[in-house]
Amino acid sequence: MNNKLTSSTIILEKKRYLYEKIISIAICSYPILSIYKIGPIPLSFLIVLFILVFEYVFGYKRIFKNKSFLIFMVLVFFQHVITVFLYKNNVKIITNLASLVSSFLFIILVSSSGLGKKTFLKIYTIFAILSAVGIFYQSFFVYILDESVGPLVFRPFIAYPDLVVNTLNRPMSFFPEPQAFASYVIPLFFLQIKRKKYPLVVFLLASIILSGSSLGIIAALLIVIISVPSLDIKAIHKTGLVMMVLFIFAIFMLSPIFEYSREKLFTIDFSNNQRLTSGFYNYTQISTFEKIFGVGRGNFLTHYPSANTEYMTTFSSLLVYNGILVTISFMCFLLSIFFNGSREVKHFVVIYFILTFGQTILFNPIGDFYMFIIIFIYTFRKEVSSYDKEESF
Repeated sequence: MNNKLTSSTIILEKKRYLYEKIISIAICSYPILSIYKIGPIPLSFLIVLFILVFEYVFGYKRIFKNKSFLIFMVLVFFQHVITVFLYKNNVKIITNLASLVSSFLFIILVSSSGLGKKTFLKIYTIFAILSAVGIFYQSFFVYILDESVGPLVFRPFIAYPDLVVNTLNRPMSFFPEPQAFASYVIPLFFLQIKRKKYPLVVFLLASIILSGSSLGIIAALLIVIISVPSLDIKAIHKTGLVMMVLFIFAIFMLSPIFEYSREKLFTIDFSNNQRLTSGFYNYTQISTFEKIFGVGRGNFLTHYPSANTEYMTTFSSLLVYNGILVTISFMCFLLSIFFNGSREVKHFVVIYFILTFGQTILFNPIGDFYMFIIIFIYTFRKEVSSYDKEESF
């Protein structure tokens, strides 16, 4: 009888591990494969559909309990319905609604999947290492042969043909730009510092610097400043870690091959940089009604064609597209996570909040991935008391 129970338990454990591994692969490939499509259908949507069916078949899921995020989601849909009625002839409003549904569905499905931390981190690490290897590979062409490179893509299914044509003098691996790569590995860089995986931390930091992403380099430096002092390790080990990080940054600062990246990083004008400030300026140009309810996602230039650009960072895009009410709701979600989460969660929310002012990491595959990471480490801490004691792998 006991042997039968043991055999049954082993089978269930193997089934559970297979489920977690497949879900983790789907989650980690989601930001990378979002630049592809099969026919007219984005691959990111097919991944969401796969997760929905797969979770239904296996049945390993929890109830999504984050009320503040659900309130944010309801307000976004309510605001979107308003803009659909206001701008009936705008096709973008309808297509963007489908994109929003896909984003929210992904976040809710993977955040309530019952996924284990150990399996997810293992798969995430494999994907990040492969992406970083792509950076090192392209670095040979960029920094040694002085050649421009494009993303490492599978051309027949690429959703954006311009990605194949456009090249940069910075490596980007499987992503459309260096910043996308840095954004993808930054959460793992943070999580593995907390788990004292120092060889991996140094490897990821080197790949971020090689990518030349200004935001990635700033984020990595912030993570080191925020995370290292709170590590529960001996002072000599902290000193050694800081010295390794400083050594890598010293190479970046002194080596002539990083001259372009240094110039790009240190010439950022935070007060006049169009990429950082245009969204907040755009918000001052819209009507009072639109300031409250927004103009609808991707709808700004349609109604304000004289504007210079529609590129906006996370919070400025929320203000312009969704209005002040939705923006306040999103802030309440982040604050609820911050004040109720562990120290690890607090640190990551601070890092995410800072990153939002330099890029758009919401309502896109990278943004969906960040939302999952935030909710995942928050709920795992709340529901598993041995979280900090469990080994990463």
